[in-house]
Amino acid sequence: MKNLDEFLDAVKEKTGSDYKTAKLLGISDSLIGNWRGNRSIPSNAHIIKMCKFAGLDLGESIIAIEVSREKKAMQREVYKYAGAATAVAGFATAGMMGFIATIMLVITLVVTSPTVKAAPSLNHSVETLYIM
Repeated sequence: MKNLDEFLDAVKEKTGSDYKTAKLLGISDSLIGNWRGNRSIPSNAHIIKMCKFAGLDLGESIIAIEVSREKKAMQREVYKYAGAATAVAGFATAGMMGFIATIMLVITLVVTSPTVKAAPSLNHSVETLYIM
């Protein structure tokens, strides 16, 4: 799965309908419509419940939804890369997801931090100082 729509489709396939999914979650079916229309994003608590109902991998699901949730292209690429690395390695466990989340946070901070520019040169002539 690659995004929120694919996640919701996978859950719907297991529960039978968006209406049944909403009832299992204790929410209105219009909220699921909002998720499908990209007007809102499910909370992590809802994601966990839906993964349990549908028997979906939690790590893969969270990464797919984070790709949909993220507005910045660079962060989306980080999540996609982390998802691909997790799938290839086969380490989609809670411990590994925590490690990957930490790595993604560090990368996010590095990518989004303001750049530091070097101080302009003072253009002073410097004479050589010999110490004997």
